[in-house]
Amino acid sequence: MEISFATEALKEACLARNPNAGDLPRGVLHALQVLYNAMRNAEHLGELPIGQPNPAELDDGLEWRADLADGYGVILRIHHANPPLKNDEIDFMRVYRVHVRAIETPDA
Repeated sequence: MEISFATEALKEACLARNPNAGDLPRGVLHALQVLYNAMRNAEHLGELPIGQPNPAELDDGLEWRADLADGYGVILRIHHANPPLKNDEIDFMRVYRVHVRAIETPDA
């Protein structure tokens, strides 16, 4: 899957080798890295074992929230100019581009 990032800081958090790097708690950083590795190893969104959007909760902006740990979440977006459709719904088996938008804190 192709993964892009809204900011360099998000990219660094996903790629951090030091579990104490950055401002995120250790468990949250670990959960983010697990999700990133799952996305990197998946061919398309339909293959993603964790963090898949629920079609009913996918908003008009093609964004969804994947839970991380301790109330934190990551906002992801389907990053296709024309999202692939099947029967007027997004075909997750053909979505291969995802954009990491933001980390949500528990108090957000």
